[in-house]
Amino acid sequence: MSDGTAEAGTTPLSENSETVAPVVEHLSIDDLLGITSEVDPLFTDDAQHKGIKPLHEWLPHLPQDVRANLANLRAIHTKGQQELARERARVQELERSVQAERAALYSGQFAEKVKSLASDTEQYDVFDPEGQKKEMQRQQALMFQEMLTPIQEELQVAKRRQEMTDFKAQHPDLVSDPDIKMATATLLKERQELRLEDAYHIARSKVLATRQGQQAHQVQTQRQESRNGLSRTSTGTGASPQTPKFKDAVQAFEYAKTQKANSGR
Repeated sequence: MSDGTAEAGTTPLSENSETVAPVVEHLSIDDLLGITSEVDPLFTDDAQHKGIKPLHEWLPHLPQDVRANLANLRAIHTKGQQELARERARVQELERSVQAERAALYSGQFAEKVKSLASDTEQYDVFDPEGQKKEMQRQQALMFQEMLTPIQEELQVAKRRQEMTDFKAQHPDLVSDPDIKMATATLLKERQELRLEDAYHIARSKVLATRQGQQAHQVQTQRQESRNGLSRTSTGTGASPQTPKFKDAVQAFEYAKTQKANSGR
């Protein structure tokens, strides 16, 4: 029989007691991605909310728990970006190492030796053992050269691709600045003998020179407008007053008389 008291091992709950939200020690990107429109209508898969205030304006007004979770997400994202950058650098270094090894194998001393033997034009006596040896070496070199040619061409293409990738990384405005990017592309199209590096430096110089000229012209125009404004102020010449509209001839006559009296002072 129940006497109104809580049984042993249980905690009595009052009618006004509130459910306490569980404490989350670490909020991850996965947790954020797990929020759907069922939890909050704003979290749709194609959400592109516009017309909202920037983060730095409403962030100070958020509760500390929300700001702490945002700070954790920011730290996770930053760490992920740093790890991605290190991994990308490691892969690029590995690619350079592999290319260097392939270049040493197919374009180094071995390739030079093959080229030297294959280009030998001397006529050997095939009935002489030494002549037979020399001729066999030449035929083998010709066979190797035929196999090496496409590999060497592929190496040259890969090497050039890596050079352009490194150049873009060292000169980010080639990609980020639309004016320089467009000018470089146009120059490469018009002058196909140019390398990317040369076209970039030429195009960048022209773009920067044009911008400097525009800035100088803008400064000169602003100074001239300022001088003109000061001149009008000092001479008392301003905008001509507009003649008001009159209801009848009497009003117009009174206005003209007043203007004439003022001008005679």
